[in-house]
Amino acid sequence: MNAGLVERYLEAANRGLDWVLSLQDERGAFRGAEHEVSCYRKAPRTLTVAGRVTEARRVVDYLRRTHASPGGDFNLRFENASARYDHTYNNAWLALGLHGLAAHDLAGATIKHLLQIQHPSTGGLPMCLEADPNHQIISWGTTSLAVAAFVTAGRLEAAIAAGGAMVAILEAQPEPRQAFFLCTHWSGSLITHCAAEVAPLRVIRFGGDDNHYWSLGSGMAALVMLHKATGDERWLAAAQRTFDLVEHGRPAILHATSSPKIAWGTTLLWSVTRNDTVLEAAVEVAEDFLQRQTPQGAWLGGAAGSFDCVEAQPVPMTVDLAFDRPLWLYGLARCMR
Repeated sequence: MNAGLVERYLEAANRGLDWVLSLQDERGAFRGAEHEVSCYRKAPRTLTVAGRVTEARRVVDYLRRTHASPGGDFNLRFENASARYDHTYNNAWLALGLHGLAAHDLAGATIKHLLQIQHPSTGGLPMCLEADPNHQIISWGTTSLAVAAFVTAGRLEAAIAAGGAMVAILEAQPEPRQAFFLCTHWSGSLITHCAAEVAPLRVIRFGGDDNHYWSLGSGMAALVMLHKATGDERWLAAAQRTFDLVEHGRPAILHATSSPKIAWGTTLLWSVTRNDTVLEAAVEVAEDFLQRQTPQGAWLGGAAGSFDCVEAQPVPMTVDLAFDRPLWLYGLARCMR
């Protein structure tokens, strides 16, 4: 069974990258998405994992000329082109991918930026910077990507501190069978009430609609990475507790357009535990989002919702998905070999 799945996953991932690279121009930019850093955040990592290093370096060269800043923040040049709540998330993804390409000047500057904005006591990372730091919101999902970036860069002290913030959020849940609250105030207190328009970024309500499940996947992945880097069993235990939340939300949680990163987290968790239930969840997620790949190779449906065709889906969203879905498929295929 595994051999057949591996072949299907690699074929889908390669077809997806062939499609998005057909949009890359001679500068390294993607046509229709030149200014949105969200379209480029996963590209260095995914292209490197796929062995398409020439194309990855072309992206990096474009980012160096257009989006990079001396302070390591890639959001400043075209700040209005991406959602503010994605700012730290964007930087963490880029730090992760740039390190793998040995673009150490850019990666180092971005890691330094992340270290500077990390909470000095709790270790959490804000979704974005605010004029008044006390108004900054620490997010489980954002912090998980910072953990991955810190581990990759060998900054284990910062990664452990950020992991501690994640565990604190996990342990502070008042009714975990009903809801998982994702954010804290800068003071460290859990945010359990929020306006409807920001609720998908702040809480997962099991059995509810409009949940953004991706952070459960990145959370598992980050915690397993910490376990592998340190050998500390508490991180593996926290990853397993996160998987238990995923199990609690089955089957719906594995079939939402916001769920593909759960394949990332479950793949890494299975690589350590060899628990068949965990692998089954990874495969179920992958099989679900494979159904949303078009014949041309593009992917439909992300955390922002579903679209019937590529023409109706915003170009920046389509480009971002083109680097997201293949990354989880490559990882799952590698582990299943």
